[in-house]
Formats: sequence, structure tokens, C-alpha cells
Amino acid sequence: MYPSKLINFIDIEATIWMAALIYLAIIKPGTNQHFNFCLVKRMGVNRCPGCGVGRSISYLLHGDVRNSFKAHPLGIFALFVLVSRIVKLTGQTI
Repeated sequence: MYPSKLINFIDIEATIWMAALIYLAIIKPGTNQHFNFCLVKRMGVNRCPGCGVGRSISYLLHGDVRNSFKAHPLGIFALFVLVSRIVKLTGQTI
């Protein structure tokens, strides 16, 4: 990959992650108004190990830690990973 193409890819990835977190912060986490991208559920499997992470992050962004943990115990970790990735991609230091 050429350096300019790599920079564009990094910008796109960071933008996508930031947009996803903004979306999760805007929606009401207790409703089913968001689109479900889960391929496992679309194949008919009822228990997907990743389902609920988005809802968990949304609860966290609304300050509801209890419901976040109920939605998915790894939501706090997932939010930390996403924020860390955004920081790394944008070259910011905390």
C-alpha cells in the first residue's frame, strides 16, 4: 500500500468507529430501533456470543453501567478497545 492510500484507509476506519460510537450515544439503548448486523442471528442461531455488545456500549454511553453489564459483560472492555483504536488511528495521546 502506498503511504497516501494507507493514510486514507486509516482516516476512513477512524471515521467509521467514531460514527458508530456517536450513533450508539444518540439512540435509546432499551429500544430495538437499530439495525442488526449479526450474521449468526440471520442464520437462525438464537445465542450469539457477540449479540448485545452494541446495546451494552450504548447503555455505557448513557451512564447506565448496570444495564450495560446485563446486556453484555464485555461491553466495557469493547468500549475501551474502540476508544483505544480511535486514539491510535488519529495519533492522539491521552
